[in-house]
Amino acid sequence: MLTKPFSSALPLYYSVRTFHVKSRNFSEPISLKKQKPEKNRISRYSLDENSADNPIIIDNRKQPDQLNQKLEPIIKYVQYPYFVHRTKNKSLPVYSDFRNGKSRILTVIRRIEGDIQALRNDIRKEVFPYDTPINSMISINHTSNQVVIKGNYVFKVKKWFINKGF
Repeated sequence: MLTKPFSSALPLYYSVRTFHVKSRNFSEPISLKKQKPEKNRISRYSLDENSADNPIIIDNRKQPDQLNQKLEPIIKYVQYPYFVHRTKNKSLPVYSDFRNGKSRILTVIRRIEGDIQALRNDIRKEVFPYDTPINSMISINHTSNQVVIKGNYVFKVKKWFINKGF
């Protein structure tokens, strides 16, 4: 004996949008459609003679201007003689480069604009202490505007950039 599919089990006059499901107490149906609550909007009429023609609608929801005003004191603007542009995916352009069969590891900082020498000096001072031999292993590639560090220091340099505000 053949059984009917589920779609034919429903009466034909029900559509997907108007189909109601009974609630647990079976007293009133629950709609599957999302309803827009208008409780945040208050409409007020002005008190002049054309009040019926020109209603004033006041929106109590937070506007983007109000959100930006709260964030302005938190954001601090610092100018450095160099700038490192982020990539299209909004990540920092600090990469690891493996050469010679992964026996030589380099950390490469790309997309630098401005004074590369100042960036190298700041990395030497703040990321690596003076007594480490890594200070002599930081070089600059002037043709491609890159800073190259011998060793795998990607996470250390990225953390430093984030703390500086890049």
